[in-house]
Amino acid sequence: MLGASERRHPHCDRLLADVLTLADDPAVDGIVVGAQWFGYFAQLPGDEYRYRVDGVPLDADEGRRQALTRLEELLRRIARPGRRVSLLSNIPVSPVLDPRAVARSKLFSIGGAESGGRIGRSAFVAQNDFAYRGLAAAAAAAGAEWIDPLPHLCDARYCYGMGTDGRAIYKDGAHLRPTFVRSQVRFLDRYIDG
Repeated sequence: MLGASERRHPHCDRLLADVLTLADDPAVDGIVVGAQWFGYFAQLPGDEYRYRVDGVPLDADEGRRQALTRLEELLRRIARPGRRVSLLSNIPVSPVLDPRAVARSKLFSIGGAESGGRIGRSAFVAQNDFAYRGLAAAAAAAGAEWIDPLPHLCDARYCYGMGTDGRAIYKDGAHLRPTFVRSQVRFLDRYIDG
């Protein structure tokens, strides 16, 4: 997003500049903006590495509001007549979804009861309510389409770290496995295939 910075990721300014350069190309007919948004908005008091927007930490209410305003500005800036601009919300994230945590949970379960590998969908949404509502509102205000991956990655009650075939969906607690994305994440196809 415009104005965002974090000491561990000094290359982000260059990435944003590249995106803006590509967005100036009239041949680009669609742009999907996505990030690990909940990482930006996570409350990490005292964390010297926390994200900031225009110098204001994102773990402060003012910083969150400013971040959403700057994201809306970015979405408006990259929009062009005839171009589809979309904002991709966060995938479910949790250390519990990490395949290593799932394996530990199975290894140390008692009587076959598995405690890991899934998180409650409604609790996850409630925990990240500010980001969900704020991102959806920023997309709407900028005229961008809102893409929510939860209906595609979760059932009505849970979000899982393992697929029904027993294979890991995640490579860690915050990133989907590339093989899963290529074979199972169909909800993005229409944005990529045109």
